[in-house]
Amino acid sequence: MAAGSGQGAARIEQTGLAVDWSVSYFDGFDRLPNLALDLSGIARGLLLRHPRIRVLGGDVATVVGRFGLRGEAAYTSTADSHGDDPEIRNSFFRGVVGGDRTFLEYFNVNAQYVLQVVTQFHDPTAVVDGDTRALAIQSALASNQWDRVQHGATLRFSDKWLNETLEAEVSAAFFGPTAEWLVRGRVHYALTDRWQALMGFDRFDGAAPSPLRFLRKNTVAFAEMRLAL
Repeated sequence: MAAGSGQGAARIEQTGLAVDWSVSYFDGFDRLPNLALDLSGIARGLLLRHPRIRVLGGDVATVVGRFGLRGEAAYTSTADSHGDDPEIRNSFFRGVVGGDRTFLEYFNVNAQYVLQVVTQFHDPTAVVDGDTRALAIQSALASNQWDRVQHGATLRFSDKWLNETLEAEVSAAFFGPTAEWLVRGRVHYALTDRWQALMGFDRFDGAAPSPLRFLRKNTVAFAEMRLAL
């Protein structure tokens, strides 16, 4: 386990029976940067920090008939135990349950429900100081902590054709209460054993302000060719 500037993790798991499951624990540094005000100069700037977090989580998976069912849940404890420090993410719980089924030979459908609850939540727009309020708003958008409780759903369709040389998938996600959403598509075609073509798009949007509305400028469509040497 972590001590001082170190970090570590432990995991216990069971596989090979009717139900697979695992329990894990992590004590280390947040991989998602936290925004902080830089007061060292005349003008205020932003710093990226990685404070310590502790995460306790678990997952379970099984098969019922032709359906694959799974669930995951984790609680992340941050250094902001009271939820009033805009420079550190608030502690939060996140869980997901879902399942998938393959129809015919390759057509796969996957659906999931997602829940996130931010503990000790404070409205970032209610911060009195202007600079601190702006920081709190940007931090909440970047870390997906704009609301105390967030519900969501994801849906993914994928299929293969032409002896598995052509693959395509479309996935979508919707989150409330901010009515934000994303849609992603990919098409992959193996022209030969060495040449491959790939096309796709990502589309982000939602009510303003919201984390996925914040990412709307990252909406993109692309095409590429790959050569395996």
